[in-house]
Amino acid sequence: MRKEIIIVVLVGIAIGIVVAFGVYTAQTAIRNKKTKPTQVQEAIPTPTIPTQEEHSLSIIEPENNTLVDQAEITVVGSTTPNAVVTIIASENEYLLTAGSDGKFSSTVSLVGGANDLIITAFDANGKRAEKNLMVVYSTAKL
Repeated sequence: MRKEIIIVVLVGIAIGIVVAFGVYTAQTAIRNKKTKPTQVQEAIPTPTIPTQEEHSLSIIEPENNTLVDQAEITVVGSTTPNAVVTIIASENEYLLTAGSDGKFSSTVSLVGGANDLIITAFDANGKRAEKNLMVVYSTAKL
C-alpha cells in the first residue's frame, strides 16, 4: 500500500513538471511574438498587360427547353466578332462566321421530338465557348 502511494506521488510530480514546462514554453513564445518588430516590405509594382476581351457566347433565340411546331427554327446569338460558329443538330451540322459585330444567325432543321443543339464558337486565338440547347419539335396542335 505504501509503495503505491509513493508511485502515485512521483507520477503526479512528473505530470506537474511537464505541465509547468508547457506553460513556460507557451508564455515565452507569446512574449517573443509581441516583442518582434514587424518588418514592412515595400510592394513592387508589376506591369499590367492589357487583357483581351473574354471570348463568350450568348444565344438570343431560341430559349432553352423551347417547344415549337415548325420543322425549322432560326438560331440567333452573339459572340466575339468574326468568330467561327458551329451548330450541331440531331441530323445536320452548320458552320458559319459571326459578323464584325459578333452577331450570327442560322436556320436549323429539326426532327420530331427532342433536339439537342450544341452551339460552339471559336475565336481567332482558338478559345472555345459552348452552349447546349434543348428544342422540342411537336407536330401536335399547340
